[in-house]
Amino acid sequence: RESSANCSSIVDAGGIQPLLALLETESAKAKESSASAIAQLARGSRSTQDAITQAGGIPLLVAVLASSSSSKGDVSSQPLDANVTYAIWMLAKDNTANQLALAEAGVISPLVSRLSNASRKLQLPATGVLECLVQIRDLQAPIVQKGAIAPLCMLSRDGELETQEQAAAVLWSLAKQLPTSEKQAEQIKSVVANRTTIAK
Repeated sequence: RESSANCSSIVDAGGIQPLLALLETESAKAKESSASAIAQLARGSRSTQDAITQAGGIPLLVAVLASSSSSKGDVSSQPLDANVTYAIWMLAKDNTANQLALAEAGVISPLVSRLSNASRKLQLPATGVLECLVQIRDLQAPIVQKGAIAPLCMLSRDGELETQEQAAAVLWSLAKQLPTSEKQAEQIKSVVANRTTIAK
């Protein structure tokens, strides 16, 4: 309760805009701290999600993620990526308008590139965002076209438990709605069968 009250106080005091401004600085540490704070503010609060969006938060967060070098193997930028991706996840949760805005801002491609990242802290929020996005049918085809199926299958098998569950949930949503290649269909069938066996 105290944490929730603190978050409300930060929002009421106009704290969103200064936090977003930090995402445009050169300091990776400032961006990392800003993204972490934004995630906490957005978590479980529809009104704060919307306030962050209205303040221009979505394109700023996506721009930081897209410009990061962690997808090229730069380990030093992984903490920043993890915080930014987690903030994006908190904005996407149970918020269809934000999910569409994130897709429009170009979040899908950098998200998919993070699925194969060695950092498990980054894989979890990346699959979490995709699990939100696939709830919108029009976003499913772009996710597949960006090459998400193979790394999702890998994570459903080799990721940490929560990541496995989220990856399998994304694959299940895709399998229900989209026509896929024979190879992709077999991959998804194998994943779903394995997860069903484990659940039993």
